[in-house]
Amino acid sequence: MAWSFEAVVTHTGQRLGRLPGTGFTGARSLNGGEGGQVTIPLTDDDWQLTKAEWDYLLKPTVRTVVACWNNVPVFSGIIWTRKYKWGSGVLQLTLRDVWSVFEGRTLIGPNSTYPSHSYYRFGPAGLPTLADRIVRLTQNNGEALDNLPMEYPASVSGTREARFYGYNAMTVAEGLEQIITLDGGPDCDFTPAWAGNAFTWVMGSARDLNASKQVDINLDGGAAGVDFELTEDATDIVTRAHVFGEGEGRATLSASAAAGGSQEYLTVERIYTGKRTNQLWHLQGWGARTVRENSRPVETADMSIRIDGTPGLADLVPGMTIRVVAPEDPWLAGRELMMRLAGYSFSQASSSVQLDVRLLEEAE
Repeated sequence: MAWSFEAVVTHTGQRLGRLPGTGFTGARSLNGGEGGQVTIPLTDDDWQLTKAEWDYLLKPTVRTVVACWNNVPVFSGIIWTRKYKWGSGVLQLTLRDVWSVFEGRTLIGPNSTYPSHSYYRFGPAGLPTLADRIVRLTQNNGEALDNLPMEYPASVSGTREARFYGYNAMTVAEGLEQIITLDGGPDCDFTPAWAGNAFTWVMGSARDLNASKQVDINLDGGAAGVDFELTEDATDIVTRAHVFGEGEGRATLSASAAAGGSQEYLTVERIYTGKRTNQLWHLQGWGARTVRENSRPVETADMSIRIDGTPGLADLVPGMTIRVVAPEDPWLAGRELMMRLAGYSFSQASSSVQLDVRLLEEAE
């Protein structure tokens, strides 16, 4: 059981070779970006490279570090910062995953003389495919360094459309997040993987992505190396949401959504604004999803597992389901906790993986 690291070309996926690495930390997250870091000892006896060779391997933005657990990629981070520490002869690299590229690409046409006049229209299609089409704008705009090695999911038919005007001044990340947060919107993940002798990101875009994949943990059954804490938090409860989009005064696009059925918790109204949202159905979907997901206190768990356990790091994918039971526990007895894995973090120095899990439902 061991960590290994490899440098690849960010915009082609070409593999450049193994790297020495210490102090590595990283994370994966559903529907959002994560970062990491790793220290490269330039004086390692097994890597006798010149300064020019190190510079070529570790050049910011055009190089990505792929971290592998037992030779399987579990994290990929584009190099955004490198710091040389004289005396110790090391380079400290700050890494950010592919979402950092989405934050640096816009929903504005590359040949727009007047950026505010730019216009993109996607659809009609299913929401997962609208997310796919937005991500495709990160590349192939005719520039040598705008590509990304990416495998895309199959198209999903539907009737939804998304429109983006240049004057909305949105990034690809913001457009993607707009689709994800709609009621019925997809989950998105970008899995690092080897594709033959090259590197690629495999995009997943689907409602409840990876939820059909499940692992079971019995806390009373000798779950070695597992820590578990459960928190119920009503701080951000919403029973009625008012959402506002593009426009001024009475002409402002707006919509409201309220929790249906009998109300169990205190009435709490909240206001949300998205001035760059120019379609009413976006606002309606935003409000409906916000209320649906927040009309009750949020129950969350702090949980960790052994990196080489059962389950371990190799068994995890963002969005999967984790079932937790503890039949002999004074608080958890009688409950079957079905939890969604929103993300997880890990480090070279730790034997544990920290899980970010969200309670979904309890089995009848």
